[in-house]
Amino acid sequence: RGYLYHILLTVQSNEDGMVYCGALRNTGSGTYVPSVYQLTTGTGLDGYGTHSVTANTFTQVLVVNLLPSRVYDLYCYATDAVLNGISLTAIGNTRQAMVATASGGDYTPPTIAY
Repeated sequence: RGYLYHILLTVQSNEDGMVYCGALRNTGSGTYVPSVYQLTTGTGLDGYGTHSVTANTFTQVLVVNLLPSRVYDLYCYATDAVLNGISLTAIGNTRQAMVATASGGDYTPPTIAY
């Protein structure tokens, strides 16, 4: 049984709404800014997570389905309660570059002696 690899992002919006975050693997040559469609559906991303947000409150978004020992660039897209969304330029400005997942791990379950 393998471990689940994820990245936990802390975000804050100035309005109530939704935040969608995605991960793209960075192999050293950088990544492109994903589209609104990609971030809202998870399509074409290496990892994805979404969470509702309350204005001016820190919220954690869990980006899942990542692989161990990999480096990712993370991007987020936000909408308010009436679905006004940030621009593609603003999505690019959310980039968190070169975030790495853990390597290795303990894949052996424990044993119990009676």
